[in-house]
Amino acid sequence: MLSHITPSVLWVLFFWRPKHPLRHTFSHLPAMCAISHLLLPFLLYTHLVCEAQEDDDEKSDSSGSPLVVDVNSTPSGTCYKRFETGVADAEALVLFPGLETIAAITNGDKTIWKPGNNQTCKMCIVFLNKDKNPGVVYLMIENSSGLTDNPSSTFRDLYLKFKGGIWKPSARKYPNRITDLMLNSPIRSTFTVDIERESHGTKCKNFKVLFDDIPTDIFIPKPGHICTKVVVGEETLWENPKEKCILVMAHLKNRQPTMVHMFIWDEVYAFKHHYMELESEGWVPINQKDYESQVKALEDIKTMPPEVLIQSATLVSLTRALIAAMIISVM
Repeated sequence: MLSHITPSVLWVLFFWRPKHPLRHTFSHLPAMCAISHLLLPFLLYTHLVCEAQEDDDEKSDSSGSPLVVDVNSTPSGTCYKRFETGVADAEALVLFPGLETIAAITNGDKTIWKPGNNQTCKMCIVFLNKDKNPGVVYLMIENSSGLTDNPSSTFRDLYLKFKGGIWKPSARKYPNRITDLMLNSPIRSTFTVDIERESHGTKCKNFKVLFDDIPTDIFIPKPGHICTKVVVGEETLWENPKEKCILVMAHLKNRQPTMVHMFIWDEVYAFKHHYMELESEGWVPINQKDYESQVKALEDIKTMPPEVLIQSATLVSLTRALIAAMIISVM
């Protein structure tokens, strides 16, 4: 792809003129230097546009209509994802709406959750009891400010329980209830999740989803396998032999991990979150507020209006034509 050709490579093409005297080649040097200052911003911009378009190719279009999601089935023709797996040694269903707007989450004719004003569901874990029915439901909820001039949002954990014939929010977190649903699987191994690996064999399940519109890799240890360390290649993101990581979300930018969200249970089954972000000096820990703002920034990158995409595509074509004309003119 021409937009990926660096200026240094282009100048090699300019100077490589075996049919012409060397002095004739160097006669183009002032013009080439002037053009380079004009061309470099176009090359960088078109490279970024192409990367964004390549990421967009990985997405599925949303259905366009709010979904009523039954946890027992997966709607067809949507980018909503549903996985049957084990989470924290309990049988569970893991749900990711992707680009879909969730109007309600149900279990048959029973409504588990409906969004309030300016609320959206980012993900959901349905912990199942021995009868394969929902026992505890966890949701990551985004609360938006609803302001157009100064938009902001916060994430919060929501646990729901079934009581008195209806699903209702719990006044407290529900690690104790979830421990009652555990399978008590014998511990087969403690292991490390490497977010650069596509497979961890029998120890971990890997999924590719959209977290809103951000391409995201999911890692969930299987029952009997305890994750005590999370790495990216040779760099450690989290490690604690007394705790367990029950779920990892690696958010991608240009197909590379740029932010990681880990769901951690400590030794007394208290639930907490751990966030890491890739910066110029390497991976650094961030707090929830920073995580929320960085997720929003990644989402904004993906939501350029159509007219900007058209202008960008036109610019890419013009830049490629300019490069081709310059190469031909000196050959």
